[in-house]
Amino acid sequence: MVERTSLKMSKTSSASSTLIRRISGLALAVLVAGCSHVNVNAPNIKGIGYVDVAQAAKHDPMYPQVQALDQSLSALNFAARTTAHLTAAQIETQINKLNAQLTAAQAQTQKYISGKQNQYLHEESIAIGQALAAAGVPNAANIANSLAASASGKQQAAYMQAGQDLQAYRNDVMAQDSATMKATMDQLRKEISSKLQAKSEELAQRESSLSLKESSEDAGERLALQTRMANLALDNAARKDIQAKLKAIDAREAANLTALRKADSQEFDAYRKTLLSTMNQRMARESAAMQQATAAKLQSRQSQVVANLKNMAPATLPANLSDATKQRLASIQSEFSDKFNADAQAAMDAFNKTKTDIQVEYAALKNGGDLGSADAAKQLLTVQQQRQDLYAKIVARVTQTAQKIAKDRGLSVAIADPSATPGGYDLTPDVTKAIESLHE
Repeated sequence: MVERTSLKMSKTSSASSTLIRRISGLALAVLVAGCSHVNVNAPNIKGIGYVDVAQAAKHDPMYPQVQALDQSLSALNFAARTTAHLTAAQIETQINKLNAQLTAAQAQTQKYISGKQNQYLHEESIAIGQALAAAGVPNAANIANSLAASASGKQQAAYMQAGQDLQAYRNDVMAQDSATMKATMDQLRKEISSKLQAKSEELAQRESSLSLKESSEDAGERLALQTRMANLALDNAARKDIQAKLKAIDAREAANLTALRKADSQEFDAYRKTLLSTMNQRMARESAAMQQATAAKLQSRQSQVVANLKNMAPATLPANLSDATKQRLASIQSEFSDKFNADAQAAMDAFNKTKTDIQVEYAALKNGGDLGSADAAKQLLTVQQQRQDLYAKIVARVTQTAQKIAKDRGLSVAIADPSATPGGYDLTPDVTKAIESLHE
């Protein structure tokens, strides 16, 4: 049995077979009608000829185009009917982009905070220098600049190191999450693919069994009618009656098979939707649990970093300062500290909002990232029509060639069905040779 990836894909070859059978049936009628003017009593009449249309068609110069269209149909069927989700590689690419955006936002926030820190340290240094000078401290400006430089160097280094450590920790946690979710998604998709393959094969076997059963049941009646058709003494009315009965048998079998295929298609779609729904629910649960655990880890590490920065020792001031000067210096430090903290908090709020937006996109990617398949479905209809039109042209060329050869040989009837003419003349080799000559 030919392996099929999905129900729709298996129906490509099945639909092609159905099309061949229908066009061949049309060719049968055309061939017979084309020779109906032959005088069956003429001395040059040699009997009945037949041609295997499907076999001869494979030698037509345009048949490679049919094969190429069949490949396109298989690909489009797969795109239209299988799970329309981003691949693992596409999801990983998008996640990497989000990580890069988060890293850029982190760097921009650190740069802004560092700039504000330098600005307020400079302004604070000037204010401290003025306060020390007013208190009569020698070299007040130099002391203030030294304090500012010391504070700037220590705090900036501490902030930079803390930021780098926090970002490295965040990247490590997110990388672990990404790897875990990717592995889980890959495993689930493998399971779904395996189940869909098994279901597809089950339905294909059901259709094949029905087709075989009905062909077997109708074999006797069909053979009897085809044998009667071979009788040259039949008048046109009797021949048309037999043709109508043969068509009725074909139509009944086709209708039963079509009904089963429709039911199988609906059953397959429902089964696929159930599998996908189960997968999405599981991924959503695992993604939510992982995001909660990740947020707790990051918050804990960030709180630890903030606590460590707050515990940094302040710069050393001259020991002989008066209480009033100390109070003034404390007031200056408090003022600029409040300004810096306000600006830093605003920057962190903006960063956290960006991070939240990125996390929303991150969660959506973890849940599969749906892609529409409407374009594939539209292309499918177009290619199916192209395939049908092209094969019809090939069959027409085969039937015309068979009619000419039959006429040249003085045959009374040329039938496009080898099984319908026991003891007849096989025109297939000559027709095939004539068709192949078109390549030259």
